[in-house]
Amino acid sequence: MAPLYVNAKTRDHRLKLANLLAFYSLSWALRVVIFSPITLGLPLTIAIFAAAFVLFAFSSWRAYRLVDPLKPRMINYAYVQFIAIFVALLMGAHILTLMGVETGAGVSR
Repeated sequence: MAPLYVNAKTRDHRLKLANLLAFYSLSWALRVVIFSPITLGLPLTIAIFAAAFVLFAFSSWRAYRLVDPLKPRMINYAYVQFIAIFVALLMGAHILTLMGVETGAGVSR
């Protein structure tokens, strides 16, 4: 059982240990995220393409609905449409590249 009274030295040691553990767990997580190889294969690319297309369709539907003046919009759906179609176009080009279609500017290797 922990003592009821903790002196300043014990408190400082506990704080240092907590900060050290937090630093190393965060740095471990960052190392895993940053340095682990993530391949963007065909299934993941198709999933991202489908999600972006669904988001584009949803934001298009929300952007062209009639506006209720008592309920202001918190999101500008035109921006969401733009980002979603941009991601969908990128993923579409990536799908074509994965399937072997040359999508470059015609520069031979």
